[in-house]
Amino acid sequence: MSDIAIGVIGTGGMGTRHTINLHNHVVGACVAGVYDLDTLRAAKVGADCGGAQVFANPHALITDDKIDAILIASPDHTHAELALACLQAGKPVLCEKPLGVTSREAQRVIEAEQALGKTLLSLGFMRRFDPQHAGVKQAITSGQIGRAMLFKGYSREMEMPSNHPVQTLLTNS
Repeated sequence: MSDIAIGVIGTGGMGTRHTINLHNHVVGACVAGVYDLDTLRAAKVGADCGGAQVFANPHALITDDKIDAILIASPDHTHAELALACLQAGKPVLCEKPLGVTSREAQRVIEAEQALGKTLLSLGFMRRFDPQHAGVKQAITSGQIGRAMLFKGYSREMEMPSNHPVQTLLTNS
């Protein structure tokens, strides 16, 4: 069986992390294409991840027959439109959150997937695996802290060491 050819839309911080992880850690996956408005950064990330093709626009990447699945890590306001295009092309897609910037946008994407009659869309909720978030969930579920009325979590981007592979890619781009 051949590798699954993945196309990555968005090679900023999160997109680069995903691309590096796909390239280095996901057996059976091949980063075959990348797109970003910053074409120099996209070219650098693509080259560092096995020579992935750099696409001129995200729709060309989505509709390319050599791309089997898509990862969307572009700016939030592009997620719904790109996810809809992936569904229209019949391609599985992992979309970073949010699915849309409005509930109506997100609902349109969900309805489009439901109309297909098959599951092609996954949404990236990486914090659900975060030990601190899991601890909050456990404390609420167990009743340890009483009845929860509201949970508001904050995330602060940790600074990456200068020799971290993602930081190196971003700095040298």
